[in-house]
This record gives sequence, structure tokens and C-alpha cells, in this order.
Amino acid sequence: MSNHSPLYINNSMIAVVEGLRDNHGTLIEDGTVVVTDLVTKSGVHVGDIILPLTMDHVGEGRYEAVIPPLSVPQGLYYATIRATYNGMQGEWTETLVAQRRQA
Repeated sequence: MSNHSPLYINNSMIAVVEGLRDNHGTLIEDGTVVVTDLVTKSGVHVGDIILPLTMDHVGEGRYEAVIPPLSVPQGLYYATIRATYNGMQGEWTETLVAQRRQA
């Protein structure tokens, strides 16, 4: 079973951070969440996207942003996400698999 999220080639998508919480377990409702980088498996920056990409808070610790259609080869990509709240910061990487959407 894969822990990788799909990145559908040439399709707009919604990037989602679900249930963002602070160190006390409280949902973060007024943080700042951004996608700061998107790179290939070999570390090359994807040029089809303007970064940083700010994510909007939509409720209950959920943040979303529209990823525009990307014309990239199939393969692994890494998105770096940074969240800040009340002077605290967290950063992590999500693994994405670029693939063609199947009908």
C-alpha cells in the first residue's frame, strides 16, 4: 500500500492539509500554511508552478489550495509544506506520484 498522493498530469488539483493541530492537540484555525517547494525525485524544481502557494483555511484545521495543471513527466515528486502559528513553525515533505488520470 502506497503512502504517496497522486499528482494528475495536466489536471488542476486541490492540495489539502487535514486536521492541522498544535502541540497540545488543538485544531489550528488561524495558521498560515504554504507549499514552499515542489521538486522532482532528483531535486529539480518544477517550473510550471508559482511558489510559495498559500493554502486557505476552510474549517476544522483543514487548509486547501489549488494546484494548477502541471505538465510533468510521470514519477516521484516532493512537496514541502510549512505551517506557522503563534510563533511556532512546522515543516514536512509530502511525496507525490505524477500519473495520468484514468477514465
